[in-house]
Amino acid sequence: MPDRRLSVNPEGLLAASATLSEHAGRLGETSGASGGSKPSGAGAAALVASVSSFMEAYSARLLHHGQSAQTAADSYITTDGEAAGGISAVSL
Repeated sequence: MPDRRLSVNPEGLLAASATLSEHAGRLGETSGASGGSKPSGAGAAALVASVSSFMEAYSARLLHHGQSAQTAADSYITTDGEAAGGISAVSL
């Protein structure tokens, strides 16, 4: 029967956190363009504004996911360290 124990890779969570935060930063750097005074330009500007708004929201979401991965990794590292200390303190 296969081993079905939960296994966590804190280094993987930390790497994911860094990657998500990097992507969030890149999305946050994107800027819109002016559409001009013609109706087609105004429509294009409205589209750019809408896309920019979406990208800002998505950037915040990626950053939040990155922070969550960081928190999870920190928690697993702390718990594993405390458990290892508890096991080493047991005497038979």
